[in-house]
Amino acid sequence: ADCGWQRRLFFVPAKHAEGQKTLRAILLKACRAWERLVGEGLAITPQTALPGKGPAMRLVNATLPFFPYGRLAWAQFSALFAQFKLCEAWNADADVKKGGQELCVGADGSDCDCMSVVLDNLPLLFGGLPARAADDSAYLGRLLHMFGQERLQPKETAFQHELGVAGRGEAWGRFLFRQNLSRRSDGFVDQQRAWATAMSEQGFAVAAHIAKERPDATALLTFVGAARGKVEDRSGGKNFAWGAPRTGRFVQTIVTPMQGHLMYPWHWRDTLSRRLARGRRPFDCPGDDAGRCRACAAVATWVELPWAECEKISASLGATIGRPGDTMVAGVSKVGLDTCRVVMNVAVAQSMFDGFLLGEDCSEWYGHSQNELSWSYRLWPIMFHASPLANDIVQRSLLHRELQGYYAIMTELSFHLMCRAEGELAVDFVIPHPGWARLVQQLARIYWLFLNLLPYVRGSSTAGLLLHHGLLLAVFPQARRAAVLTRCVSMLRQQRFPDWDAMGSSVEDWSSEVYPSLFERPISLPCLHFMLFGRDGVLP
Repeated sequence: ADCGWQRRLFFVPAKHAEGQKTLRAILLKACRAWERLVGEGLAITPQTALPGKGPAMRLVNATLPFFPYGRLAWAQFSALFAQFKLCEAWNADADVKKGGQELCVGADGSDCDCMSVVLDNLPLLFGGLPARAADDSAYLGRLLHMFGQERLQPKETAFQHELGVAGRGEAWGRFLFRQNLSRRSDGFVDQQRAWATAMSEQGFAVAAHIAKERPDATALLTFVGAARGKVEDRSGGKNFAWGAPRTGRFVQTIVTPMQGHLMYPWHWRDTLSRRLARGRRPFDCPGDDAGRCRACAAVATWVELPWAECEKISASLGATIGRPGDTMVAGVSKVGLDTCRVVMNVAVAQSMFDGFLLGEDCSEWYGHSQNELSWSYRLWPIMFHASPLANDIVQRSLLHRELQGYYAIMTELSFHLMCRAEGELAVDFVIPHPGWARLVQQLARIYWLFLNLLPYVRGSSTAGLLLHHGLLLAVFPQARRAAVLTRCVSMLRQQRFPDWDAMGSSVEDWSSEVYPSLFERPISLPCLHFMLFGRDGVLP
């Protein structure tokens, strides 16, 4: 029999020594419990003798009614037992207790017994129709009701309104992210205003750099990353990784656990719901992975380009595409004879444990693996972000070409600057130059690629606004840039993470529907035209 699933469930690398010790102990206890419960049997059923009164006995008796056909196989039992034991380990951690992040259930989150947490989770997996049989809408409703952290669901607070009123007429307001929070600290509005002000200053610096230097993709991302790092220095948040590139000295893979205290589960559930409302399949993966993709509630973003181009870039970096177990090159593969597929982001809304309980291995995707992560990551849904090689290939190919297309439109628009003849009157209407629509579409594609690459160790999401607004403002004279932001570009909508929307959509879907909906109003093309040319297409 294939026992690879046991390695994926219980293995962690030596660099996580404490987690390795914890999981080995749990596996040993699970094996001993199984031997006591069924001996050499293949499954636990209602007819199976269940002697003893230990944790395993309690767990089986409490959970068996939830499983289809009342049957619990070894793989499911070991996943259930490990989920229960890791819940206990998580709740016993002093830092978890201090941060109020224990796994608990009940209206007030007062029941932190992990048996209750496990029992609360199972109806969402098996209640009514099993996940595989439920329709998309019903399936989405069950997802991301966080394992023991539902009480941390963010709530609407007055600060959103305060920030909206204060920032609507200001350039810094265009750099605000207004999300609900599970808790709010004193002085939060002032902190956000100071941070957004620092962001706006760096956004103008990015625009000036683009207008003067017209850098290539690699140089531009280096400049934007440095600008993002300055924001933290300016607003008091010291951390060397803000804006640090995931290439060179900081080469690494990154993942995002969808933990409740980070607010991510609910934002991702909203993203998937909007995707379904647009008439799209909520789960999407390349190739022939549709069944597993849906069972694990996975969404991937990917691009395709000529294989020769991928091969050339990889060779210049000394990278070996498709090397098993090497997450540095994950997501890059050859399809057919001459196509290179680069999978950038994979969001998996079923946790590793829940996947095993449903009979599916949700731990490995296109070269990414949860086995490389700390044991606690097995408790949560997870996002695998673009590998370093995927980053390099897309930056040096598609992003480079999109940026050159942007510069071409920028040049085209500048050629239409004219001076009005003496005595000629301005007209009172605006017919935007067709280049504006193409410019905004070019910005959308660049923004989508950037957000799916997450090119920095930390701060990529917010750095994306520096890049987007900087590219837009670089078209205009310096004296008009603040007015362009406040008049032509509205604030981001509340409860929107642009990066999560980008990771939940194809580039076509993003450009046509998702990107315009990020803002309270779509970017105004007549306004852009007027701010550069005046009403009649010439300088006022």
